[in-house]
Amino acid sequence: MFLILAEAERPWTRAEQSALEAALRSNPANPCEHPAVRWQKIANVVGTRTSKECLQRYKYLAEQIKLKKAAQAAAGVSTK
Repeated sequence: MFLILAEAERPWTRAEQSALEAALRSNPANPCEHPAVRWQKIANVVGTRTSKECLQRYKYLAEQIKLKKAAQAAAGVSTK
């Protein structure tokens, strides 16, 4: 039996992460543009990931930041 990793399970490289960050900065959310268009533009910049993978990575990172800030707040550490 063969197990094939889904693309989303393939670890992100530093280059992909850097490209994602740059793409997010250069393609801010625009209320006049459908979100799928934005994520396709971001995926085009990353080059090695789909729009779905980029969105999933963004959501994952946003959740990690939220959890870190909550833990710091609970410990009384400034998050600024």
